[in-house]
Amino acid sequence: MKILWRNFPIPEPFVFPLLAGGFLQIIVPASVLPPSRAWIPLGSILMITGVIFAFWAVFVAGNHDLTRPASLLTKGPYAFSRNPMYLAWTAFAVGLGLLLNSLWLAIAALGASIYIHTVTIPGEEQALQRSFGAEYASYRKRV
Repeated sequence: MKILWRNFPIPEPFVFPLLAGGFLQIIVPASVLPPSRAWIPLGSILMITGVIFAFWAVFVAGNHDLTRPASLLTKGPYAFSRNPMYLAWTAFAVGLGLLLNSLWLAIAALGASIYIHTVTIPGEEQALQRSFGAEYASYRKRV
């Protein structure tokens, strides 16, 4: 199976806030949680889970062009989430914030997630609704 690696997006709404949060953490360190080594394994697990979920979504998408889909993806992670790659990046961002116990990365992850879920996803879902009509409406109801 051919995989289109352009389907492995690193969404800009996550990149820029995480870079800014990382920079702020270096300049003005701030913890979001009480100091504990417990955040390291929890953050690591979330980051690894996010990366695995993203790769799974890319593998299932195969050579399916996600920018101009000819059909709906409803298998693999798409059977559990209409937006598995955004979910993966959210898990990664939250995990990074926990791993580093960074207030700034936590704010960045929250802000990016809010933006993705209020601006990006609704636009994508409207496009899918226009393209696939009842098929997408049915998929949206069950996932």
